[in-house]
Amino acid sequence: MPADSLLPPTALPPSFLPTLLELMPDGVVYYVPILDAAGTVVDFRFIYLNPAAQRILALPSSPTTTYLGQWPSAAKTGAFDFLRDTFLSDAPAHRDEFYRADGYDLFLRVQARRLEEGLLLTFTDGNDQPRTTVEQALRESQAREQAARAEAELHRGELQRVFELAPVAIAVYRGPSNLVELANTTTYEIWGLPYKQGLGQPLLDVLPELVGQGFDTLLDQVRTTEEPYRGYGMPSHLQRNGRTETVYWDFIYLPMYDAEGKANGVLTVASDVTAQVLARQQIEEKERQTNLLNEELRAANEEILANNAAMERAQTELRQLNEQLEARVAERTKELHHAQTSEQQARQRAEAQQQVLTNVFEQAPFAVILLRGPEYVVELINEPSAVILGTIREKIQGRPIFEALPTLRGQGLEDVYAQVYQGETVVFEELPLLFDRHHASDLPDQGYVRAAYLPWRDAHGEIMGVMGVGYEVTAQVLARQQVQALNENLTVALQETKLQREQLRVLTDALPVLIGYLDRERRYQFANEAYRAWFNRDPAALLGQHVQEVVGEAAYATTSRYMDRALAGERLHFESRMVYREDFIKYIHTDYIPDERDGEVRGFYTLVTDITEQALARHQMENSQLQVQALNEELAAINEELTSTNEDLNESNARLTRTNADLDNFIYTASHDLKAPITNIEGLLRLLEDVLPDTWRTDPVLAPVLTHMQESVERFTRTIAHLTEVSKLQLEFDHPATSTALAPILHDVRQDLQPLFAETGGQMTIDVYECPTLVMSEKNLRSVLYNLVSNALKYYRPGHAPQVHISCTLEDDRRVLRVQDFGLGLAKAQQVKLFQLFQRLHTHVEGTGVGLYMVKKMVENAGGTITVQSREGEGSTFTLSFPA
Repeated sequence: MPADSLLPPTALPPSFLPTLLELMPDGVVYYVPILDAAGTVVDFRFIYLNPAAQRILALPSSPTTTYLGQWPSAAKTGAFDFLRDTFLSDAPAHRDEFYRADGYDLFLRVQARRLEEGLLLTFTDGNDQPRTTVEQALRESQAREQAARAEAELHRGELQRVFELAPVAIAVYRGPSNLVELANTTTYEIWGLPYKQGLGQPLLDVLPELVGQGFDTLLDQVRTTEEPYRGYGMPSHLQRNGRTETVYWDFIYLPMYDAEGKANGVLTVASDVTAQVLARQQIEEKERQTNLLNEELRAANEEILANNAAMERAQTELRQLNEQLEARVAERTKELHHAQTSEQQARQRAEAQQQVLTNVFEQAPFAVILLRGPEYVVELINEPSAVILGTIREKIQGRPIFEALPTLRGQGLEDVYAQVYQGETVVFEELPLLFDRHHASDLPDQGYVRAAYLPWRDAHGEIMGVMGVGYEVTAQVLARQQVQALNENLTVALQETKLQREQLRVLTDALPVLIGYLDRERRYQFANEAYRAWFNRDPAALLGQHVQEVVGEAAYATTSRYMDRALAGERLHFESRMVYREDFIKYIHTDYIPDERDGEVRGFYTLVTDITEQALARHQMENSQLQVQALNEELAAINEELTSTNEDLNESNARLTRTNADLDNFIYTASHDLKAPITNIEGLLRLLEDVLPDTWRTDPVLAPVLTHMQESVERFTRTIAHLTEVSKLQLEFDHPATSTALAPILHDVRQDLQPLFAETGGQMTIDVYECPTLVMSEKNLRSVLYNLVSNALKYYRPGHAPQVHISCTLEDDRRVLRVQDFGLGLAKAQQVKLFQLFQRLHTHVEGTGVGLYMVKKMVENAGGTITVQSREGEGSTFTLSFPA
């Protein structure tokens, strides 16, 4: 051993490493990773390149670009994945890389290893060395691999477009956390989220409201058992538009596999069936309400029968007393009875027919609206029509429709109504309309309706308005538009590779439509899973069979001529009634799409959608229209009969007027004469109670009889008192009226009703400065105002303190007094009976049904008139008009 080898080694100079890197023939590069917000490596940044690396890669010493910015195709070739995985594994790795893209033609032999917070690479340029046969083969193999990748990416992009345009929700979830790997635009629209938000994140992080709803459990079950799962009408609660909404689904979960054939994810295909579920629930609720109503009607009938029995017993007790009175008034009331009976029967028939018509409108499953006059005032609107318009019936009833719903302006309805008002009938299959109903329902603002607008005529055939009937077809139109968009993609997708066909099979099997392909011989070459439910056969068993053998002779005869046109190259769609079997009849919407290649039609695609429910609803609407027309004609006939009856009544009114005074005098005399017998009967009943032993109160036979007799006497006593008051009004008819000041009378009425004001918390405002006096006796004016104000205080809406406003104005040559309240109000049918004798329209408050009859009589005796305008639940306004 030389002596100098025993000397201590000399330390390396500081320039040794930089010099070594400059002299190395191999390329050396040092990267640091670029991370996103979640900490995932998304790219690398250049930190150092030695001269050999700069020469081989044609880069400067400090590139300003990133790795993927310089070589974007590396994400497809796998080169970027190699760098990322090596950095994350912290273990050395090597790779032979052929990079023929982005203007490069490189063959590099790469060694890589993580170095602290970065990645160190060394590589040699294989292009500088002779290529062996193996290397040449490897380059050719990688070239073929890149071409295959490009083709696969092309096919993947086409399949992705099919998924994106599908009218159903499609998503892929990976791993135990159910990471969202893929979701199409329909899925995000249903979720109520921006497109692609949450990709790569767990499903329950993207939609935290799904926690506890069971969807993650079903996904885990399908992934672990590798068994598909189908769900129908399953509810989910989603946070959309700032509120929780319930969405119902028909869906299928299918396991997804990795390269080793192990299930590591789930493919979901779902359809939003919320509208169908809610419609079914609404029908079930209506059936339940109908059953409850029937039960209430039965109970009411039983109660009425019981009351009738009690009344019959009471009438038997009073029959002898009534016989004398009836004999004395029979002759004088003969003409009046005959005329009133004829009028009453006619009116009852008219009211019955009107009620039938109203019931048809209210219970119809489609929309009905009646618009009166050239202003198109909403006379009647049923609930389905209000739902479509996104409004509440009470808010628009009695108002011009374009004033109540300004959104409808400018959409062409003005011209349509004008045509109908001129006598035309206008029908729309799919009328597009924009509504303002996002605040009133879950329906979209943009909608489509199938509607018919007809002239609304009176008894003389004169047009008095517009009648509209129809129903909404938005869901069907949107579904057809989505299916048509899907058709174009399916035409291309069905011709792709075996992998695409399998994926397309999964998609088409999940769609709620029949999708098939027929060749020129009209034999099935493709049929999706939906055929199984319709024809009870495996779709695979249909392949090669003639369409007539599958659908039957009757159905084939219906569609054969359309198939001729499709095989001639015509793209068409149609609706038809199909009799597949005696017990299986469907209404369908069909699309035929010719498969034309190289100028030759080789077959055609067929898409069949079930529209049975819509067709049946349309037929029901048409039948109801005929029923409404028949009822209108019957009402017109009844109106003619009423007109004739009124003429007869006018002739008899003159005779009746002459007998009225005699009848009033007789009523007064009869009521006066009957007081003594009734008083005697009441005294006898009390004496009978006194002389009977105390056990009579518990006797099951005697006690009810005496109680009914006492109640009958009390009712008869009240009736006699009312008759006396009514008869006094006629005696005052000829007395001269005087000018009476309003303000003092109102002050006295307020004082008399002060306890009722205090009990109800009511308030009364007065504005009578324009006409401070009225021509009417002070006694009668006070009685009129007392009745009207006390009624306003008694018939108030629960939870709202009564408010009464009294005003008087001069209008033309009349003094008009108005008494307005904001209480319970009256329906139109009730207003007709309001001023009749012994009529009580609200029974929860004590009364006799005589007050308003007497008010009307006193006003008319003073030469005035009284009318009422009222809306149920909003209040009433009584208008009294007197000569100035």
